[in-house]
Amino acid sequence: LRKIGTPLHDMSGPQSFVALQSDFDGPFPAGLRYYWKSLYLDDLSDETIEAIVERSVERPSDMTFIPIRHLGGAVARVADAETAVANRQAPYLLSIDNAWADPAADERNIAWVRAFWDAMRAHSQGGVYLNFAGLKDEGAAVTKAGHRANFDRLAALKAAYDPDNVFRLNQNVPPRA
Repeated sequence: LRKIGTPLHDMSGPQSFVALQSDFDGPFPAGLRYYWKSLYLDDLSDETIEAIVERSVERPSDMTFIPIRHLGGAVARVADAETAVANRQAPYLLSIDNAWADPAADERNIAWVRAFWDAMRAHSQGGVYLNFAGLKDEGAAVTKAGHRANFDRLAALKAAYDPDNVFRLNQNVPPRA
């Protein structure tokens, strides 16, 4: 891919844990406002691409980043039930990553991401990547969409190993009662 042209951001190759954790510090500095949502896509048909482009040109912030990650390979060779991670068969992941500076623009920017995400659901069998899932307060439906069929199994594991729900400051899977 590097022979085609110079990438805007190259995340290929081995790197240290510290480098990995700070990889996005430059493009996404502290102090800005952020709202991201993701959705697994079924394909990149002309219709899907047109829908992405149509929404992209309407973005409310020049700092919007809309990566489409190609999945498959080793990730898809593992069944969903073998790990906590679901949606392993999806061929693409669309992430709608919006950033802006003015807190007064929060409502407009968040609404735009949500509308874009809602429109793209027609191109997906569902599922979200929980690192780009939206606000934590969007509820258990987001976490269930991320884990899908694995959710009940993870809730049972949580009941066995974390019944007091100590590890809950994420897209939480509450312990099954």
